[in-house]
Amino acid sequence: MFNFLKKQKKDIKTKGIKEIYKKIYILFNYIFIIFLQIVSIPFLFFIYLIKPIVTIRFGEINPDLFGVLAEMPALYCCEREANKNTKKRSTIDIFYLTYRSHNNIYNHISNKYLVKMWKRTMRFFPGLIIQPLSRTNNFFARYISYLKVHDVWDAILDNKNSRETSYYHLHNRNIIQEFSPQLKFTQEEEKMGEDILLKFGLPKGSKFICLAVRDKGYEMKNTPFRASGHNDYRNMDVNNFMLAAEELTKRGYWVFRMGKDLNTKINTSNPKIIDYANSNMRSEFMDIFLGAKCTFCLSSSQGYECIPYIFNKPIACMIAPLIEMSSYSSNYFVLIRDHFSVKNQKKLSLSEIFETNSAFVHHSSLFNKHGVVLKDNLPEEIRDLSMEVLDRCEGRWLETDENKELQKKFWKIFYQNINYKKDDQEAIKLMTHTHIENMHIHSNCNISSKFL
Repeated sequence: MFNFLKKQKKDIKTKGIKEIYKKIYILFNYIFIIFLQIVSIPFLFFIYLIKPIVTIRFGEINPDLFGVLAEMPALYCCEREANKNTKKRSTIDIFYLTYRSHNNIYNHISNKYLVKMWKRTMRFFPGLIIQPLSRTNNFFARYISYLKVHDVWDAILDNKNSRETSYYHLHNRNIIQEFSPQLKFTQEEEKMGEDILLKFGLPKGSKFICLAVRDKGYEMKNTPFRASGHNDYRNMDVNNFMLAAEELTKRGYWVFRMGKDLNTKINTSNPKIIDYANSNMRSEFMDIFLGAKCTFCLSSSQGYECIPYIFNKPIACMIAPLIEMSSYSSNYFVLIRDHFSVKNQKKLSLSEIFETNSAFVHHSSLFNKHGVVLKDNLPEEIRDLSMEVLDRCEGRWLETDENKELQKKFWKIFYQNINYKKDDQEAIKLMTHTHIENMHIHSNCNISSKFL
């Protein structure tokens, strides 16, 4: 408490009178939330009372993160499809977008059109009303585990595991690839998307690739509460992808550079490489339409790739840390980011990446702590991965015995090292948080053959 009060005093002294108003505002919002949770208790007891007749479940969706907003509803809808003929009792699932009431952010929704489309297939209610019910139920469920049945994500595994475990369980089942895409475009939306493609200069029936490369711009302008720098290790230089983009256009494809409010622009004079992210025709609708209709997505591993993923499109991506690898899906084709040792002045081998615990950390400062610098993959490596995925999409890929052996060798080393632990409590904490025992049950994804 003393440290807390000391921090408040320091903040006010540093930022002035506006900080006092901000802190009073935040205080009253917290009081308001507590009031709502208390008021929700009688309604919650009524829900418990009618459970023998109908089970009401709550599902929270965090709209801040594009990937979560795409993946979580898709996983739920596929699970619902898988179990539609096995339900023994009536259930009503009510979803809500996380309601935030502090730091002046309220609900930042990464893509409002995506929410609109999910509302066609899922039941959404205002977060201000449902979140107090859901959060209060989750509090009671800490002491009465049976009440987890009223949380959609906890109920997926029959109350036996955590919400995070449910999430990875569905991924490991590769459930999204089991079913056709759960999002559908209306006839009007199909026409609108095709008309916009024509405006970009694409002849009807043209094929295209989505290029999604992360930089700091979006985070700084749209989610400043997340822009602490801990994710900066995921940023890459989009111009290192231009060699791949040029090769793709030579194969007859167009390339759309995806994103929003980015700091960087692409350096190209090729009319078939479109800087869509910086164009006046960029929209939340087209973000979804392009991801759904592309041949594949070339990504630096960011939330946007989840749009083509939920539409069962292949993803060619650069990965760091290794623990982030989507090993469950055969639609993922991976290039490992170069891990460079500052001390030894050399690129680390696969086992050495694990030995430094760099395979597990999700924070830029921890890479620095381990003396590891992440470097962008070479433009030639990115090109080779892109050509491999394109060959696979077009049915031209020839799988060699050498590549099969290299893939087996990679996964053998990966699984030998995945439980490696060193005397580094921060890394171990992060490793535990990611539930690695539930993430990498399968090794379905492919590592770039040229890279191996």
